[in-house]
Amino acid sequence: MDRNRRTRSTPPRLAGLLLWALLPSDAFEVIAGDLAEEYPEVVLRNGGRAARRWFWNQTLESLLSRWTPGHAVLHHPARFRNQVNRNYSAHRGGTIVTTLVSDLRFAVRSLRKRPALAVISVTAFALGIGLTATAFSIIYGTVIGGLPFERADELIHFERQNLPEGLASLAVTPHDYRDWRDQQRSFVDLAAFVESLAILTGDGQDPERLWGVAIGPIAFDLLRVRPAIGRLFTAEENRPGTDDVVLLSHALWSRRFGADPDIVGRDIRVNDRPVSVVGVMPERFGFPIAEQFWVPLRLDFTSIQRGSGRLDVFGRLRPGVTVDAAKTEFEAIARRLEGAYPETNTGVTASLKTFEEEYVGEQFAGTLYLMLIAAVLVLIVSCANVTNLLLAQSSGRAHEMAVRTAIGAGRWRLMSLVLAEASILAVSGGAIGILIARQGASWFRAAAGAGMLQLPHGPDALFWWDIEVGIVPLLFVGGVTFATALVAGAFPALRASRADVNELLKDESRGASSFRLTRLNRSLVIAEVALATGLLVVSGLMVKSVLNLGELGTDFETDNIMTVRVDPAGDRYADDRARLMLFGELQRAIEALPGVQDVALMSSLPLTPASRANFELAGEVPRSGDDYPRVRSAAVTPEFFDTFGVEMVRGRGFTDQDRAGSQSVAIVNESFAARYFHEEDPLFRQLRLGGRGSVEGWTTIVGVAPDLWMDGYRNQEPVGLYFPLDQSASPDPRLRLGRFGISGVNIAIRAGGSDVWVVRRIAEAIHRVAPDLPVTDMRQMDAVISQSVGRFRVYGRFFIVFGSVALFLASIGLYGVMAFAVSSRTSELGLRMALGATRAEVLGSTLGQGARQLASGVAIGSVIGLWLSRGLARQLYGVEPWDPAVFLTVVAVLVGTGLAACFIPAHRATRIDPVIALRHE
Repeated sequence: MDRNRRTRSTPPRLAGLLLWALLPSDAFEVIAGDLAEEYPEVVLRNGGRAARRWFWNQTLESLLSRWTPGHAVLHHPARFRNQVNRNYSAHRGGTIVTTLVSDLRFAVRSLRKRPALAVISVTAFALGIGLTATAFSIIYGTVIGGLPFERADELIHFERQNLPEGLASLAVTPHDYRDWRDQQRSFVDLAAFVESLAILTGDGQDPERLWGVAIGPIAFDLLRVRPAIGRLFTAEENRPGTDDVVLLSHALWSRRFGADPDIVGRDIRVNDRPVSVVGVMPERFGFPIAEQFWVPLRLDFTSIQRGSGRLDVFGRLRPGVTVDAAKTEFEAIARRLEGAYPETNTGVTASLKTFEEEYVGEQFAGTLYLMLIAAVLVLIVSCANVTNLLLAQSSGRAHEMAVRTAIGAGRWRLMSLVLAEASILAVSGGAIGILIARQGASWFRAAAGAGMLQLPHGPDALFWWDIEVGIVPLLFVGGVTFATALVAGAFPALRASRADVNELLKDESRGASSFRLTRLNRSLVIAEVALATGLLVVSGLMVKSVLNLGELGTDFETDNIMTVRVDPAGDRYADDRARLMLFGELQRAIEALPGVQDVALMSSLPLTPASRANFELAGEVPRSGDDYPRVRSAAVTPEFFDTFGVEMVRGRGFTDQDRAGSQSVAIVNESFAARYFHEEDPLFRQLRLGGRGSVEGWTTIVGVAPDLWMDGYRNQEPVGLYFPLDQSASPDPRLRLGRFGISGVNIAIRAGGSDVWVVRRIAEAIHRVAPDLPVTDMRQMDAVISQSVGRFRVYGRFFIVFGSVALFLASIGLYGVMAFAVSSRTSELGLRMALGATRAEVLGSTLGQGARQLASGVAIGSVIGLWLSRGLARQLYGVEPWDPAVFLTVVAVLVGTGLAACFIPAHRATRIDPVIALRHE
């Protein structure tokens, strides 16, 4: 008896062998195991013979489902449907890839049937991903990427500061550098450098002005960089009195010397002296900014007075030492130096910054981060837009989803279909977005190369910048694309998979859909409008700033004025008198050109920052220490004011009699007169340049001139004065013109004729006087103004694009939701009109729904706009972050655009035929 029961409870072995032979092992374990568990129960209920037939039927069904999965879904017992589908999807060889490919093919076919959805969604993704990738590429290449050195985070830049005197940024003096280096223990070592200018001549080529640095011997070891060709400086070459040597940048070597492999050991003429080339630095190396050459820094401390001279200093932190610990140590060193040298070191401390903080600057980095935030907001708008479109389109696929669910498709299967569509849209948009990002990065790179960004140490792009859509930005784009596809497809997929099949099929039988306009749809629209409002506020402020910039230069003449820069260097022009003689010869040579009306020389052009100088008013007792007032100062020739069409407010201008040896005179601007003389007459009052210890004589004020933007376009400190160029020779090195003691002047020429004619003739005239003098920065005065405010236009264009794209996407999103709302309420609206509702009432009801969403979005967006604009305050010109005119204009534009987007579907609702709508119901 036991034996018979055991026989009857054993499944047919042949059937088991067929399952084992024809099914994959994973599928066999699941199906055969389930059949084996249930077989004894079937035997007890129906007997052994019926159980065997049942087992053979289940075996055949399972084998058929191997080759015809549709057969298994329709005929296989319910308890095996999900199990078999799940088993074959997860375990059958290649099925995961096959299913994915199948879903993607189906998604492509589905999107082909809805081209409008595909085009709008791809466009939204492309704009959102493209702008975000652009902003990320820029900020990664300029800020996040950092210096291209080993353990670059250990490199720290030093300055001095004297906060009690209000001086937050001072150069390091040579004696302080020596004492810091001797007493500190937090750094491997400290190195010094000073930026310099050189004139490269010879080789039958035009003279060329080069920026470079004189640098200490330990610097390259701290940077851990080696030359591409040749060697570095030796310790002997950094001592005074040794032969002159130079390291060339890779770019200069390639451009000027044709990448000559035998350049090492060759003599070139720098500042009219032979200098031996000892090496060529690696490609794209330009420490600290974008230098073209490096020469040894030769410090003779015996010939330098303590408190004079200027250096830049940097060091590399020792392993395990933090910046805070180093700051603490240097505070102690500063106190010791203050006690030892109270005359020069009272209140002086060291300021430690990373190179990004020093050379990139918080303002520039903050603006870029704000750009990235704005781009991400645009991306969020695009995701919300596509999500709403997919939600709306899902109503048209309700019946399809119901049928799929009824025949056994699980939630994850339905979700995968919707996510496949979102993935295709996101990937397509991401591909186009990469093209947008490359174009945006290229445009920003060109703006940086043109010197339009106004960095803390000048307009040049920094040598370590790499503004490209490279590997890291591409990985970022990939991550963004995946995230946008997941976000945009998740809500429609979940909604479709959670739908009630019975309700959907009932709804479908009536010709309607259970997919109604939900709170999620409305919330997404409100979010789109809010973000668009915030971005448009920032765009409006930037537009107004750019418009305000158009007023710059209107208080002096700029038409037909060409400017050029000359920087004499070398032993021939080492003396101030020699330089002044050269400037006079250049002026006379240019004045002799036909068609030239006026020629003026000046140390700084209008609307560009002039140098600063301390001064003392006669009869005024300065406060303790070196607390002398500082003002902008410029040296000009007598023709300066006439060339720019400026008339004196009071007194007289300079004349040819205001030369060296005559009474020293000066002209102050209106801001100077108002601040220091109030209602008194400034004429014939006296002042002295140079501050404490100055050896200058007293200068008499002979005139008052209008303010000519001596502090640059911001003009936050417009107080300034002018003195004659011929009287600019000074025994005080702090009063020399130009950069770091290298004298140079700008020449402004008013002339008729074409620009090409003027440029050629001016260059020829300069080279007749000084054949080895390079002619640089030749441009129209209008171009000078344009470059000085270029960063406003750079940032303005980006934020204007962000706002415009957000407005476009929000309008589409609002229109799409309103159109969906009207289509889903067809029966309701038809019934209302059949019961007597007028078209105006239907129009008002439909418009009211969109207007409420619009109002909510605008209110929230105004707060977002205020927050964004406060972060951008430094990049605004002549406009406050809370400018009411901009906010009202943005609200008007959004309300007008939003109501227009709502009106079209609302008007369509008024044209519904009640009879057709009720028949449809």
